Amino acid sequence: MKLFRRLLGYCSCCDRYFVYPKRRRQNTAYMNDKDNFNTLCLRCYDEREEYWQRCWDEYNNERY
Repeated sequence: MKLFRRLLGYCSCCDRYFVYPKRRRQNTAYMNDKDNFNTLCLRCYDEREEYWQRCWDEYNNERY
């Protein structure tokens, strides 16, 4: 099943096929560098990046 999904480009985040997810670096700062990467399609990656940017903006605004 895993091979089938990989061949057809399955994104486990949005459950869509033919989107060919890639392993990408997220806008996170985990100590374990492996945790800073996730395998997502481009649409899910963009949504996740917007989420993390909002989190960092909120964090940085509270620090000042």
